[in-house]
Amino acid sequence: MATVTLIQLLASGVVDSTGAPIASGKVRAYQPGTLTPETIYADNAGATPIVQPLTLTAGGTGIAYFSNPIRLILKDSTDTSTLLDVNIVGGSPASTFVTSTSFNGGAQTTLQAILDNVDDSFGGTDWKYKQSATATSRFIKTWMSEVQVSVADYGAVGDDSTNNLTAIQNAINAVSAFGVLYFPAGTYRYTGDLTLPAGGITIAGAGRTATILKQMSTTNHGFVVTPTAGVTSNTAAYTVFRDLHLKCGTTSTGDAIRSVLNGTDLTSIRMRGVKIFGGWTRAVFNSTALGEVVCDDCLLSAASGDGVVTANFTATSSTVTSTTAKGFVGSQLFSSGLLLSGATAAADVTTGLYAATSQLAGPLLISSAVTPALTSSSTLSSAVTDSRTGSPVAFNLAGTNSVTPLPGQSPITKIVQSGAAATTTINAPAAAIFGTHHTIICSNTSGGALTWTFNAVFKTSAAVAPATGNRITLVFYYDAVNATWSEVTRSAAVPN
Repeated sequence: MATVTLIQLLASGVVDSTGAPIASGKVRAYQPGTLTPETIYADNAGATPIVQPLTLTAGGTGIAYFSNPIRLILKDSTDTSTLLDVNIVGGSPASTFVTSTSFNGGAQTTLQAILDNVDDSFGGTDWKYKQSATATSRFIKTWMSEVQVSVADYGAVGDDSTNNLTAIQNAINAVSAFGVLYFPAGTYRYTGDLTLPAGGITIAGAGRTATILKQMSTTNHGFVVTPTAGVTSNTAAYTVFRDLHLKCGTTSTGDAIRSVLNGTDLTSIRMRGVKIFGGWTRAVFNSTALGEVVCDDCLLSAASGDGVVTANFTATSSTVTSTTAKGFVGSQLFSSGLLLSGATAAADVTTGLYAATSQLAGPLLISSAVTPALTSSSTLSSAVTDSRTGSPVAFNLAGTNSVTPLPGQSPITKIVQSGAAATTTINAPAAAIFGTHHTIICSNTSGGALTWTFNAVFKTSAAVAPATGNRITLVFYYDAVNATWSEVTRSAAVPN
């Protein structure tokens, strides 16, 4: 007779996942890796085989011996649910078997095989992620945090009740540079400033109707982009917001998004699918001299201040409004499909205005340095205050002088002459493309008669002589074959 060994696993007692003994559990022995029965014994002499199943005591214990390696399957007291499936060699478990529809289609699988499959799935060993054979293995937690961190992982709750300030800030602090902080659908209340380090974090939601961030303070900002600790210059700091709604609980003297980086930094606030509504003073405030705000498919609103304040503003397929102030204040505006409105001004531009298929609803303020002006199928619904005195658009003359239209830079040349009995000469325009149309406005504010002289390249139908206090508008067509500008229409003399 071969040597028999006590099955220590049963002798010491078997417990379930809660630590409770498996009372009256049913035990059967098989040849390893099969369901072929294997004999176990009731005595250490191996003389008395056990009629299987062996029923455990109320304390989950049982005495049994074996002489050959066995597969031990333990079921509950009703002999239906498998609680344990192991291979035993020399009295100790050798292999653990798992039967679950989650693994191997429900077929019996060793735990070792499952663990090996996990390592294969992640590419590394010990549950570590490894992207390729030459890559460094990293813990899954580390790898996932580099890609995306959820605020829910740090305790934030989108129940429109909990103050999530600390949870959200902790999540922000955990995001790696150029990582993504994700807000699942819900309404996340918070009271106080949320600070973002400059340098590449993306704040992302599940959609601007699904993810709402609600500031409950009446004085704090929504997000504040701050300089990275110890860094004196963040030359190219990009912060991205997408697919969410920033709102106030009531009204706030703060801004929805505020950047306070160094004055010479290139600070970029980029938004896509963002809604900023409610009682914010300003939607976006980017104070740096080289700052830019880029938005696509956004709805931005300010309650008591300017809508967007930044050096450079690029907007496509968006709406920006201010109910009491200006829609945009800054150096340059680039837009396509933008509806921009403000109570005191739609835009206050100091350097450049490039607008395509856009509508500026409200007064437009253009400084003397702006070139060129509103272009390409855009419309104005209010007055334009144009402070330019040089080419290419506005000339304010106080005596005999000449003007050279620049059709390549602007479709309009406006000339206001206030000099008594002055002569205004309109020179030949600079080079133009065949088929170009150019508008010339001749305005008389001199108090008397004026002389308007057009270069020979202009082919006009009659003399231009608006009386004082009036103006005439002419439209010319460029004929490149004959190198002439032919008048196609003119207005009657109308009041200035």
